[in-house]
Amino acid sequence: MAKKKKKKKQPIIPTKEVRFQQAKKWLPTYKGNRLIRDYRKKFRVGVTCAARELHELGYIDTQQMEQVLKSEEGRVAKMRQRRAKKAQEEDPLFGYQDDNFAYIAGYTSGGAPYGLRWDELDDEDLESFGYEKEAIDDDLPF
Repeated sequence: MAKKKKKKKQPIIPTKEVRFQQAKKWLPTYKGNRLIRDYRKKFRVGVTCAARELHELGYIDTQQMEQVLKSEEGRVAKMRQRRAKKAQEEDPLFGYQDDNFAYIAGYTSGGAPYGLRWDELDDEDLESFGYEKEAIDDDLPF
């Protein structure tokens, strides 16, 4: 019988009160240049949480905290835009349609496709496939 692999235990993330107690001991001895980054790594918290807690502890001022929060919002917005653009560029029906079929449901044992034909669809169905009403006449293969 094979040995079972031991699962790694998830590290326990301390609560805010515990982090504050530990940070009050750690911060006076800190000698680095990137306080927010190192606080995040040490206490396993996010950027916004680290900035707010360091502000509450008095190690960064309001202007620095607002700058960090604003840059983090910008980063998140940019990431959402990239994801939306990528999802929009990917055609969900690629490979499932051709000149004869709007949607290929499958193939027969002889290799012939079967599914929904373009001429069987009305305007609402075509819009559900991602075609705009004005562009439907230009884009359709029939």
